[in-house]
Amino acid sequence: MTDGADERSPGVRAVLLAAVLAAVAMSVRLQTLHGMNDANPLFRVTVLDEAVYLREAARFRSGGGWTSSLVSLFWPWILSVLGAVDRNSAALVNVVIGSMTTVLATVGAAKLTRSLVAGAVAGLICALSGAMVFQDVTVQIEPVIAFSVLASALALAAAARRPTAVRLAIAGAAVGVATLARGTNVALVLGALPALGAGVPAGPCAGGASRVVASRWIRAAILFVGVAAPVALFDRAVGALPTSGGVNVWLGNNEWSRDTLSFGTDEFPMDPDAEAAAVARIAAASEGRDLTPPEINSWWVRRAAREIASHPGASIVHFATKLILVVYPDDMGGNHDAVLESEFAAPLRVLPVTFAWVLVVGAAGFVLTRKVVPGATAMGLAAAGVVGALVIVFPLTRYVAPLVPTAAVLAGAGASVLLRADRDRRTAAAAGVTVAALVTASFAGSLMRPSNRAEALMNLGVAAMNTGVGDSDRFFRRSAEADATYAPPLVMLGARAFDSGKFDEALARFDSAVAIAWENPKFVAAARDALLGRCRSLASLGRFAEALETADRAAAVFKQDAEFPAEGALIALAMRDTGGARRRVAMARQLDPANERVIQAESALGERR
Repeated sequence: MTDGADERSPGVRAVLLAAVLAAVAMSVRLQTLHGMNDANPLFRVTVLDEAVYLREAARFRSGGGWTSSLVSLFWPWILSVLGAVDRNSAALVNVVIGSMTTVLATVGAAKLTRSLVAGAVAGLICALSGAMVFQDVTVQIEPVIAFSVLASALALAAAARRPTAVRLAIAGAAVGVATLARGTNVALVLGALPALGAGVPAGPCAGGASRVVASRWIRAAILFVGVAAPVALFDRAVGALPTSGGVNVWLGNNEWSRDTLSFGTDEFPMDPDAEAAAVARIAAASEGRDLTPPEINSWWVRRAAREIASHPGASIVHFATKLILVVYPDDMGGNHDAVLESEFAAPLRVLPVTFAWVLVVGAAGFVLTRKVVPGATAMGLAAAGVVGALVIVFPLTRYVAPLVPTAAVLAGAGASVLLRADRDRRTAAAAGVTVAALVTASFAGSLMRPSNRAEALMNLGVAAMNTGVGDSDRFFRRSAEADATYAPPLVMLGARAFDSGKFDEALARFDSAVAIAWENPKFVAAARDALLGRCRSLASLGRFAEALETADRAAAVFKQDAEFPAEGALIALAMRDTGGARRRVAMARQLDPANERVIQAESALGERR
């Protein structure tokens, strides 16, 4: 391949192809968004990270400061600049970004390989991958990350082909912007290795373009400044960078994470605001003073390092397992279950909603192209760097999703190589082995990691109950059927039956929930609610002695909960035990005098007197 040929633009046909595929991408995403808004109860509410992003965007828009240090403020800042501070407008911004990603993938793949086939394959994957379509109609940050990761990978590929100062600076800046979106994206710099180690061609580029930077140290310096510049500028302008890196390393490698093969802890709630407060509080309490954000980050990194070092064997197994989970087939998009929620939008009932297959064919494409397509090695290394960073933290499927467009470009490049008459059969065989190995790993991941389908159905049921969209009881029943060891839907079904006057059914549901949740630390809240429901169901059935026994038993366990002694007081009154009711009311009043059930018990006792 000549240097001049390498510099040719993708041509008019590639641009026209990108425009067509962008229109397809936009159409599919708008249809999906319409279907989700119409039928999906979770699209009527904002929860967890989505709610924080929109809240911070509204604060930026109104001139206020930020409040959470655990989310990337880059996405709220973008939304505030565009005035997209509600769910629908933010989703429309993501629809546009997803369509732009399709354009970038199409043109980028065509230019990388000088092949329209590569552009068509990459663009079609980005336009019609159901997983990407789903991501692009949510409020989440993933579409921005996907675009920035792809832009970084392509810029690094261009710098690898010819490492001029301009190309290195652009590649560095692209990586810096991607890092603003998610800290683990700094690992994209691994894709700079070909540019830092490339030789120096004789003479300038065709057309009199800038010369290659001769010194590899200067190349590295230009790249470093490029990465640091947008990060420093954003920190200066906004005044805050996320401090979640340290705690995320711990959350992905603590004992709870190893045992459950999940990202999190039972030490504090995992919703963004409660987590942000706990992260600062725990670190400050340990050090005996208030800590700055960098100090908080450092404290959690040290705690994670101690955790890993104290369990070296288990940690090695955990890292190996997380590497397999990169191609985990059961995808979850943000706070949603993409596979489950595909039933709400017609396009997603046809398009492939999982994306592990894109990573698999992308890896095969890298094997096919790394020796014959200039720049492909840089893209593959950039993607590998992000995978490595995610394995250190935890490869949640929504964290891995932004790699899909980059994998799509590599897949397109691989397809163009396969169609060439001079393709290397050994390389093609190696690509086949890569596919087989990764498919096997994906299958292994599906066996190792417990499904979250029951929790996702539970979330849909709660959203349906709160919004009136969809059949909440049906979601709760499906949740209970999906996992017989998951207690929360049984509590909800019991409460629904109780409210309908079906006390026998309610009691059966609550008893089942208690049997699952009792002494299980994961379901403390469910156990509490189930015991309270059991008390009320037994009392409604006239089985007062059993109800009182349950209330007293629960009060002995949940010693700070005023509702159990209050409930016991009401049951005692029904049994004409005024003295027992008075004693329990006094206990409940001491715990929480403003509690509605406590006030009700006091009123009933007063009337009895």
